[in-house]
Order: sequence, then C-alpha cells, then structure tokens
Amino acid sequence: MSFSYVRWAVVGLLLIVSTTCSEAVDTNAVSVKATPPLIETKDIGQLAITGRFSGISTLNGGSSQTTLSKSASSLVYINGTKLEVLGHVSKGGRIYKSCLMEANGQRLVFAGGSFSSFGGIESRNIAGYDLNQKKPFAMGRGLDGVVKTLYCDTQRKMVFVGGKFSGPYRLPTDFDTPTSRGFGPNAIIWSTNGWAPAPFKGVDGEINTIVPTSDNKIIYFGGEFSKTVDDDSTVPAGAQPVNLQEATVSGGNDSEDRRYSSPMNAVCTSNRKERKNPWLMRDLMPGFWRADLRETVRPSLLRILNADLDGRGARTFRMEAVPQLTPIKLSYVNHNTNETYTCDHSCPLFKGSDHWQEFKVVDDITIQGFRLNVEEWYGQGSGFQSVELYQRDVVSSLVAPINTACNAMKDASSAEVSGDWQVTSVPGRSEVYIEQTVSADKLDVADASITFYPFVAESGYYEVSLAVPSCQYSNDCQSRVSVDLAIQLASEDQDMSATVSQKQPNGKLAVFYKGFVAASTSDFQPKVVMTLSTSSQDHTNQKSLKLVASSLRLKKITTLTNLGGVLALEPQGDTIDKLQIDELAFYGLQEVLTQDAIVRTLLPLPSSGLLIGGEFYDGTTGASNIVQYDGEKLSALPGSGLDGAVTGMVLVNDTAVYIGGRFGAIKSGAAVPDIRGAVKYSLTDNSLTPVGGGFDGDVDSVSVSFVKNSTHVYFSGSFTKVLKDGLLIDRDMGMKGLASWNPYTSSWEATPFFNGPVQSLDGSSMISDQTLKDLVSSGQSATPLLFSGPFTAAASSRVPGVIGMSDTYELSPIISDSVLTAGSGANVGNTSEAYVNAALYFQPSNAPEGADAKLIIAGHFDGTREGVHNIALVHDEDVTSLGNGVDGEVLVLALANSKLFIGGIPSTEGTDNDGHFHGFTVWDFMQQEYVGNIAALHGLDDVVGSGQLSQRYVNNILGTNSSVV
Repeated sequence: MSFSYVRWAVVGLLLIVSTTCSEAVDTNAVSVKATPPLIETKDIGQLAITGRFSGISTLNGGSSQTTLSKSASSLVYINGTKLEVLGHVSKGGRIYKSCLMEANGQRLVFAGGSFSSFGGIESRNIAGYDLNQKKPFAMGRGLDGVVKTLYCDTQRKMVFVGGKFSGPYRLPTDFDTPTSRGFGPNAIIWSTNGWAPAPFKGVDGEINTIVPTSDNKIIYFGGEFSKTVDDDSTVPAGAQPVNLQEATVSGGNDSEDRRYSSPMNAVCTSNRKERKNPWLMRDLMPGFWRADLRETVRPSLLRILNADLDGRGARTFRMEAVPQLTPIKLSYVNHNTNETYTCDHSCPLFKGSDHWQEFKVVDDITIQGFRLNVEEWYGQGSGFQSVELYQRDVVSSLVAPINTACNAMKDASSAEVSGDWQVTSVPGRSEVYIEQTVSADKLDVADASITFYPFVAESGYYEVSLAVPSCQYSNDCQSRVSVDLAIQLASEDQDMSATVSQKQPNGKLAVFYKGFVAASTSDFQPKVVMTLSTSSQDHTNQKSLKLVASSLRLKKITTLTNLGGVLALEPQGDTIDKLQIDELAFYGLQEVLTQDAIVRTLLPLPSSGLLIGGEFYDGTTGASNIVQYDGEKLSALPGSGLDGAVTGMVLVNDTAVYIGGRFGAIKSGAAVPDIRGAVKYSLTDNSLTPVGGGFDGDVDSVSVSFVKNSTHVYFSGSFTKVLKDGLLIDRDMGMKGLASWNPYTSSWEATPFFNGPVQSLDGSSMISDQTLKDLVSSGQSATPLLFSGPFTAAASSRVPGVIGMSDTYELSPIISDSVLTAGSGANVGNTSEAYVNAALYFQPSNAPEGADAKLIIAGHFDGTREGVHNIALVHDEDVTSLGNGVDGEVLVLALANSKLFIGGIPSTEGTDNDGHFHGFTVWDFMQQEYVGNIAALHGLDDVVGSGQLSQRYVNNILGTNSSVV
C-alpha cells in the first residue's frame, strides 16, 4: 500500500487572533487590520490553515479596520465564520443587551447598557450600528439611565427598551420647549420618529427582559415591578398648560421703571418672535410674582425663563400655594451632574435667559393660584422673563380656555355652548363659571347644552369628572338641576350616558366615568355632551331652574397593580400611534407571583403558555425560581424548580427548553445529577435532565443559533470549565465563559473565541422545527450572534491552531477546540495555548474512490485521547494518536510512500537509542509504529538550533523537494 499527496495549502491569513499576542498589548484599544489573502484557490482541493492562533475569522464585507477595548465593552457581530467588531463603548462602560433588526434591506444592530458613547458617537446608554453603512448612530441623546434589555421588533420596525431609567436624556437646550410626550419609568420605544412612550407608560421597578411570542402578537415584559406607572405623573408636561393670561397677576416690589414694572410682562412670551421687556423687581430688594387662577388646578410643572437685563435675574425662589401661602415642593435636574434634587425654599435658577428651567411639582396638590417669592438675585435685582404653569389633568374649560398664543402645543381642549349662558363668579373668590336660567315651564324646548372636546394626548385609563361649582356661595341650591351626559371617549360606536346632580353646596368634581379613553387623533376626538336632564321635570315648585358649568376634567390613573413582575402587551396596530387604539392593549397574568419576585427571563411556549424564571418562591405552587403559566394559573416544574436563580431560557424544536442560571440542583424530590448551571426541560415528558455535566460557575445568558444545518445552544457566564460526568475533567476544554451545546449529538462544540469575559450574548430565544427546516432549505449557513465584553481579541471560530478552508474562503473547524490542549513538552515562545505547526493531507492508494483524505497535524499540544501528544491523525473530526505521540514540539512533516518524516525540537535529552525523540523520527504507516531516530544530526548546517530539524534537511534526506508543512 502506498500513499499519495492531496492538494493542500497553508494560508497566512485573513484574521488570526492569538491569546499570546493579545496579552502582550498594553493599550486600551487594539486595532486589527484584516488583509485579503493573495491565494489562487480554484485548483486547490482540500485546504488546511495551521499556526499559533486560538481563533480565526473571515473578512466581513469591506471593513478594513476593527477596534477592541480592554477597558470597556466592545460589540462583536458574528454570522457563521464572518466576524465584525462594531465598536466599543466609553471607558468603563458596559453593554448589557443587543439585538438585530433586518427590514426593508436595512440591517441595524442596537446595543443598550451603561455608557456615554458608542463607536465614538455620543449617545447615552443606548446606540445603534448600521451594518450596511458600517457606522454607528445615536438614538436621540440616549436615555438617562441604565438599559438592561432590548427587543428588536422587525415587523413593526420598533425597538422595545427596558431597564432602570426615567426617559430620554435631555440637555439644558432641550428644556426650551416643554415635552409633547409623557414618558414613564423603565420602559420606552424607539421608532423611525424617535422616542415614544409604551402604551402602559412605565412600571415601578426595573425591567430585565422583553420577549415576544413566536407569532409576535404578544410582547412580554419581566422584571422587578408590581404596577404600571401610567397615572397623571406621566402626562406630557406640555400637553395641558394653565392659562395665565386669564389669571389675576400681581407683583410685590415691582420695578419703579414702568417698562419693567408690569407682572404681565412675564406671561405669554414664550412663542413671540421678539421677547417683551421682562418683569423686574426693585433693585436690591426681595419680592414676589403671583397668579390667582379662575379655577382650581392640580399643578404638575413650573417653567421659568430668567430675566437677563444688565446682569439682573433671580438666583433662588420659593413657590407657594395661594391662598394658603404654604411652600410647594419641587424637583429639578442639575445639568452638571444629571442628578435630580428637590427644594421647597431656595430653589436655584442659573443666570441668563438663554434656556428655560423646569421644576416638577412633587406632591399631588390642588391650588387656586401660586406665588413665586424671590429672596436672592443676580446683579442689582431680580425678575422673570417668562413664567409657565402646567397641570396634571386634561381640562376642557369654559371660563379659562387655552389661549393659543400662549400655548406651546398646537392642539388644546375646547368646548362649544348652545343657549344663553352667562359668566358669573363666586362671591369673595376668584372662581368663575357660566350659568343659564331656564323657565320651568319651558324645559322641553330649552336650548341649553355644552359639548366638551378634551384634548387627550395619549390613550389610557382615566377618571372623568364634571366640575360643579358650589351652590352655597351663590345661594341657589334649590333651583339647581341635574344634567345628562352623553359619553364618547373610546370610539364612535361607544354609547354611554350618566346623570350628575348640580346641587353641590361645597362644589364638587363629580366623577361619572372611569375606564379607557382613546387619544385625540385626526380620526377620533373624545367628547362629552351635557344637556338638561329629563329628571329636571320633577322641579315643579320652582318657576326657574339653573344650569351651571365650569369644566370637564380627565385624571389619568394607574391601570394595573399586583403584577408580580410580568406584564403582557398585545399591540393593536403596527405603528406607534396604533399600538393602543380602542381599548387597553396591556394586561397582567390571571395568577401572579408574589410582589417581591424578581423575574430575569421569560420564554413563551408553543402551547400559548409561558415559562417564568428568576429569583422567587411561589407559596401557592411551591415553585422556586422557575414556574410555568398556562394562561390561567401557575404550576411548578418537576422537583418544585431549582435551588438558585434562573437567568436565561431558550426553546429548541418546540419540545426542549434549555435553562441557565446560578443553580446546582433541583429544589426537592428525586435528585437529578450534574445540572450545575444548566438543565434541559422536556415539554414532552415534563422532565429535567442534565446538559452534559454542567459548569464550574454561573450562567448569565442563554441563546440559540443555527450553525452548519443544526441548532446550537450557547451559554455564557463566569464559568471556566465544562463538567463531565459530574466531575471536573482534568483538561481545560477551552470554554472559558462561553460554551456551545449541540442538542442532536449531546456534545460540546466549538465556539467563537474571545480574549476577555463575555458580558452579553444575544441571538434567538427559540428555533422551531419549521424555522429549522426553512433555514436548511434556504441554504443559509448560520444565524447571527452578538457578543459584548472587554475583549482584546475576538474571532468567529475558536480553533486550536488548525482550520479547514474551501476554495471560496469558507472556514470550517476541522476539530473541536476542546479536543486539543496546551502540550507539556518543549515549545517555542512558552505559550500556554495549543497550536499546530504542520499539517499534511494524504490518502492511501487503496482508499475507495471519492473517500475523504486524512489529515495529520503536528505541533505543540496534548489531546483528550490517550497517545495524542504533539502529533495526531484527524478524520471526520475524530482525533486519534500515532503511537504514543512525539516527545517534543513538531515543526515539519514530510511523506514518502508509507513513511512519515517528523522533525522538531526534543523535550528531553538522551542517547540516540534510548527511545526518546531527538529532533527527528519516522512513522511507518505499514507497521503502525515509529521506526527509529536519525542519528548524528547535531552540528549540521541544516539544523536550526540544537536538535531542531529544518525543512531543507528533510528534503535532502528524501532526495527531492517534497511537500513539507
């Protein structure tokens, strides 16, 4: 039997990353330039790439420069063997979550975490990257807190964001116009039009996970919350201004200069093309600015534009309620620190009138007016350029309608009256309302109606009331009547009614509706029509009757409580303004976890159920840290769950759930060995089984990806080894912080390579049977994965110094990275990594036609199989030994007939006949043994270093220019 060579090539390569190289780098950012190989491959059969590297990737697209940082998270995109470093965040920053959106030819990656910039672009805590244009982009100014989770909704072209924040990040210049959107805490949506609030506005705790069902009809939010925060504190600040032009405005210690003495100078100047003169106080004296309103309001926001005339302006102020003159607590953002502070006495104002300053009213109070006391000033005195007040309620007023010249919003509430209505006031008070007197014998023909059109900036759950003025002060309680209300607040088809009595001695906000109210749009406008009640016919002892009216008020209230960390959103449309249209689009579970539950991961199931994982104990079911929800009730998994936190879950082929976390055993019942950090839950037989032997540390993330016609489950975390048979194996599997499990072969397989901890791992949460079939039939080689961490090196394939490559430059691992470990013999460079110096494809002459060639690899490594020591035979990814291996580092190989010539560096010294490797030996394939060393090599010119055999020397021995790797 003879042997023949197979065409081969060694490529010095696209992108090679070695841990030994990267660890020597001292700079924070590491740039790796990728150069296309100048290799003609069309006439080459099988190719092998060998060298001293731990990972390898193909050049992705036209990118010529990629950047990594060891002092901050870098974001890495991997699709099969293609890798692209998208950029890194600001120093010390971290990426917690990323996602990919592919729609209409666009390929966008979004990353959220804790940082101030990404890829050199300033965008706080969240940013994007365009894979087509190869550049990052900002998402507005970012968000004002940490982003923990993202969901890229390709169907709706939106990114759902969760974490711990209050809303978009704002600079001082952003306060020049009041916000037209009201944001709730910890939840927000990004679309092509920028930031928008979620339909439920926000929740009262951190959101840790956002996942959709397979059909994308329901989006689940999980975290550490118990209720929605969608009350009046989240109403858009700029949506409901208070009309100060209709108020009675006065000042204390007004300037003696008539040009600046009128307190009205500070009213309604925000939208003027040219500012009026400011209102100023007398020089070097304290004073106040006061507004008595025509009706009571619940203030939400105070906006001040400071005076700036010859250095004058207010330095501090105190806001007081009128008429009590009690301090009102305010909150404001310090723009130097981005921290929120409160004040109720000396609230600070910065000097100048370039930008507005905003102060939120902390407490829910009702006032008839307010006063701004000024005790400190800049320069010679104090004053204001402009003052604005906004309220919590949506108010459709009859006596203080919004003056559009003073309104920063283009839309406002309004009302239409029919009949002979007169304006009147309450004796001794600033309160004003309208009234109409109707003859008792003409009730059936009386023309007395009012139609209220409240401008509702956003849909939600509201309490709707009619403001009824007091009849005690006007002494007309006996003649007051009831009114009927026709209600259309959610849709044109809605047909509701209510009756409200106007006999209110002390005045009242008469609540007549509590429920969903749709937003005002071009297609629908909420309205309430007030008419004389038919029950007024009972007032037969009165000659005349009175109808009164002041305003219609809508108070936004909390929609859901007792959520237990889980909220479901069922969008009613595919655009921001249609996520919630005619009814509430969100809801909680019918049976919930305890309110102290921490939900870290959610997984919708094919049966319309839901798996909930995190840190909790459910007393009803006895479930610990993981529980199943079937649409009605909760139920425990076998053994009542797990003894530690669950941090990630994925679904494979509709039947198996792979679970990762910080656990080591099931909670109770029969013991299931080897589930440290990872376990498989079968939906078919409701059982828990190990994933290999688990890990020697915690799992933080779990994701699933399609690679090489198969589904792979990826785990990342703080582990350094995978376990085998419940015990630590005695060799490092090369899976520090990242591991890949093949569900079909039940084995660990090669992963991407990262030098540095993997802080986030993101791919898919499920791959169904149908999805797998579609991927295979489409010819797609892989689905993308996103990784982040403080990496100094990265590659799409972790390989121990050898990888295969096709004539189209497609890379494919020849052996698993877990098969070879660092050798124990002599080596060049003293690296602790396994590497391959030489490789040789060959095929016996008697091999069947079309049979794959076999591969010999040699270098500095040990194998998991006995006898694999610095040289091995590879066939169909199986690594076997050549005898007991070679006692030294192998540098060159050559094949002549059935003999393999091996040269390198011996690891021990001895005599030529002591059986040890002395730099050169021969393996005889016919005899399946080493046939001896070549003596007397020392001192020859062809020897490179003591005992090291050169390629030229081997050629001389063979008598030809042999192909030697």
